[in-house]
Amino acid sequence: MAAPLLTLITFLPALAGLALAPLKAEKGAIVRWVALGVSLAVLVLAGIVWMGFDPKGDAIQFRESHVWIHSPYLMPAIRYTVGVDGISLAMIALTTFLMPLA
Repeated sequence: MAAPLLTLITFLPALAGLALAPLKAEKGAIVRWVALGVSLAVLVLAGIVWMGFDPKGDAIQFRESHVWIHSPYLMPAIRYTVGVDGISLAMIALTTFLMPLA
């Protein structure tokens, strides 16, 4: 099974932010360095997605789909689904490139 790259790109910055939130103001330098490291790691993950993307493909690529909430009775389950097409790949690349510069 392939690594869940899109999920990591999406939630790694949020998890790092939650982990760094309780730190005191005196630890500002540490917070900045960790934030830079996480944003560079996300940039590397986006580069892996960019290199693995097939521009000739017409379907959503790097698709991840997981049942999030099982629904009782005959209702459909609630799912978490992400994927990349051409325009969303450009938006991921732009966002992850700008994050370390911020």
